[in-house]
Order: sequence, then C-alpha cells, then structure tokens
Amino acid sequence: MIIRCQSDDRDDILSYMGTDYGKCLYLYLDLMQFGFDSPEVSVWKDESADGRIVAIALVYHTTAHLFSREGEVDSGAWAELLRRMGVRLACAEAPVIRALAANLPGRAEYGMVGHLTEIPAEVDRSGVRRAEEGDFEEIARLLHDNAFYDTKADIPTIADQMRTRWARGFTRNYVIEVDGEIASHICTKAEGDRLVVAGGGCTSPRHRMKGLGIRVFQVLAHDLAAEGKDIYSFYYGESATAYNWRLGLVPCCEWGRIFCEGVGHG
Repeated sequence: MIIRCQSDDRDDILSYMGTDYGKCLYLYLDLMQFGFDSPEVSVWKDESADGRIVAIALVYHTTAHLFSREGEVDSGAWAELLRRMGVRLACAEAPVIRALAANLPGRAEYGMVGHLTEIPAEVDRSGVRRAEEGDFEEIARLLHDNAFYDTKADIPTIADQMRTRWARGFTRNYVIEVDGEIASHICTKAEGDRLVVAGGGCTSPRHRMKGLGIRVFQVLAHDLAAEGKDIYSFYYGESATAYNWRLGLVPCCEWGRIFCEGVGHG
C-alpha cells in the first residue's frame, strides 16, 4: 500500500535508502533540502503486508524520483499515483522505469549514473574561473547552442534562471575564457553536504579537441573533493557516455526516465 510519509518517517526512509546514493541522488538531495513539511515536495512509501518498505518516492512539483532497493515496484499503483499528482517526469533506476513504462504512457529514455572515483592530485587552473553575474547570458547561449535546451527556449529566460540559482547558492559554475569569450563550462546541478550532481558540461565547437572541457571539470572536481563531496552525473547517449568516461565519471548504475504523456491533475 502506498501512503504519504510524515516527518516521523524520516529515520525509516533514510535507513531504507542507505548510503548507495548513486541510485537515489535527487531523492536524497531534495529530501535533505526540503524535508517532509515543505509545500514543494511530498514523500511516499509503499509498504508490504508485514510493514516493510519496498519502494519510496519524492515528488517535487511535477517531477518524481523513485527508489526501490530490490528494483521491483507495484507499477500499476505507482503509475496511478503519479498520474493523479500530475507528474510529467519520472526518474529512477532502469528496472523501475521499465516496470513503470508498462502502465505510464510516455517516452522512456535510458542512460547511466556516473561516479567520479579518482581525483587528480593537481589540476591546471590556467584560464579557469568561477562564473560571475554578468556571464550567464553567454553561458545560456553556449548551452543552447549545444542543444542542452529546446531550440525554442528563450536564452534570456534561461540566463535569468541560472543566475537566480547561482545567486541563491544552489549551484556553482566554472568557465574557461579564450580570447575574451567563454569557451567551456561546467556546473553543479544540485549540491548536498556530502555529494553533488555535476552537469552542463559543454565546449564551444570552435574550441573543441583542446582539452578545455576536461580542464574545467577537473578544477570543479578538485574544489568539491577538497570540501569532502562525492561527485556524480547523469548521462544519456553514446556521445555523452564517451564524454563522461573521459572525465573519469564511471557508471555506477543504469538510469532511466519517463517523459509522461497525457498527465493532468486528478
């Protein structure tokens, strides 16, 4: 039976998740940031007849992050809950998404969660710096041109969203400048006290094959490791997989997501 969790369920939920964070990154990070009492999130658990937790989920606005230690879920019951809550994107380990896909119409996509296991003792910081307030228009254009956003996306809006997250301390952005222009970028997509999700890695086509992407990532990774934080990423497709391997982000689990169709609040 799937029921909504309350704040006194916190210890049970954290115990069920354990420390294998690569399988529940955003669930863990959002739970740490928002807790159980925020209007922005709701936490759910599926219990067996004998009271054992068999799966959990955190719903943040219209995105759901699910986790099952055994990788098996009551796909029909979870799909019904997600439809009722108006979820438009459901994410989990690949076995969970494959099960959900049978009952939750939409486009499923599969990739990997990468984990950085080796940090270089020294890094080349030449040309690398932290992004500043005035950089985000250029960063947004670079990401847009690298197909990180739909081609209809409005670059000033993207820049404003990134700038707001940066100003609130939700993310940090690193760039490399070449001849006065931002040639490469990387950022943290989410941060917690012990782990981060890195993303937004891209390099201008005019400056590729020069090792800039690796250099800016290594500086970010070196700084995060100095704070005692573990570094993860999500990637999909052959080119992204190859790029993450070059960065040293090796797969720790197969990941999946469903872009749900025909979902509305019920």
